[in-house]
Amino acid sequence: MNAISWAELEAFVRAEIGLGPSKRLSLSTRLWEDLDQTGDDASEFMSRFFARFAIDPGDFDFHRYFLMEGEGVLYSLFRRLILRRPHSLEREQITLRMLYQAVIEKQWNSERLAAGPGK
Repeated sequence: MNAISWAELEAFVRAEIGLGPSKRLSLSTRLWEDLDQTGDDASEFMSRFFARFAIDPGDFDFHRYFLMEGEGVLYSLFRRLILRRPHSLEREQITLRMLYQAVIEKQWNSERLAAGPGK
């Protein structure tokens, strides 16, 4: 079985997002907060990530980590005030460490990835 190196994951992230070599990436780099991956861009990125590295998406839920396209402050206010449905703009983070761990394990397991390696 071929092990995927950090350099391969980093090259994938740079190519998919269009980052130059001057942008520093680390295991703690966050997709949404640091690399501005949201909405359709994030959805496409994650789809290509799962396909490129042959990862079983397991319990991956897009809405757990990202906002939908157009899901901003106005949408949140509309849901809460007009529809009377709870809505939050807060999401869990996805870091490059989580992506790398998923590459190694070949499966997305939200609880295990959030806990960190070896847990």
